[in-house]
Amino acid sequence: MSNLDKTPLRFVLQCTAALGLFATVGAYFFAGVELAGGVLVGAALACGNFWALSVLGARLISGGGGAGVSLLFGFKFLGLFGVIWVLAKTLPFDPMGLFAGLFLVVISIMLSAAFGRATRRMQMEKQNG
Repeated sequence: MSNLDKTPLRFVLQCTAALGLFATVGAYFFAGVELAGGVLVGAALACGNFWALSVLGARLISGGGGAGVSLLFGFKFLGLFGVIWVLAKTLPFDPMGLFAGLFLVVISIMLSAAFGRATRRMQMEKQNG
């Protein structure tokens, strides 16, 4: 079973992608191509980073990792900064859009927590009454 088969992780990834698309379209209409490009790149990096974290985290928790997985976490972290640096030097996009796109994963995690609590509360009320 893949670690993304777990509903909250899948929800966060899908929500980040959806918010990224909506935010990109909104940024395009309200601020132009450069901001929209930054949001799109940031959201794509956020999705890729979250996916990699969930894969590595599942491997570490399952006991199949150890020092090797810890090194992969470090390389993933350095790789993310490297990719951001290369993209910032080569693509013409607004850095604020990039940060906004990267922040969408935080919003998705908060939405996942809120919907998870509401779903559990509704299930408990259904069982109790």
